[in-house]
Amino acid sequence: MRAQASIVPAAQLIAALSAPEHGALHLTRVVVLPEAALHSQSEREAILQQAKQYLNSLADHLREGLLANPIAGLKLSITWSVTVDTDIAAGIIRVAEQGEDAEGTGVFDSSQVIAMATQGYSGQQQWVMGSIIQRVLHATRLPLLIVRPPDMIAKDQPI
Repeated sequence: MRAQASIVPAAQLIAALSAPEHGALHLTRVVVLPEAALHSQSEREAILQQAKQYLNSLADHLREGLLANPIAGLKLSITWSVTVDTDIAAGIIRVAEQGEDAEGTGVFDSSQVIAMATQGYSGQQQWVMGSIIQRVLHATRLPLLIVRPPDMIAKDQPI
């Protein structure tokens, strides 16, 4: 998943800005439910449970240094939340600016920075999908760290 490309740079930035104190990294997944799930409580719960399991596992792997070894030494508090919204950009902004119930940790405070990885949409695909990063950038008052995933950087290199 390309969004994970922003985790290490975000963690390093948080650690640097919060030093000598320990920083906090909050992972967020915004779920836009399909039309069918809006009418089926069991399907809605299944989708949300899958998202929660993914973020819980990701947070555990980060804490243990299994996914991104440089993060384990930064001693960051890692929390996560899954939120439902009709718009991904709006959900990201709401969680970052207002805080949200972080699964297993209670309510966390608002964020100091939003870190995102570009998904690489361009041309007609960006026109249809819209740029989530662009919408977040124009709608939030928080600084935004934008990371280009390594696979996109390699793709841009001349052969």
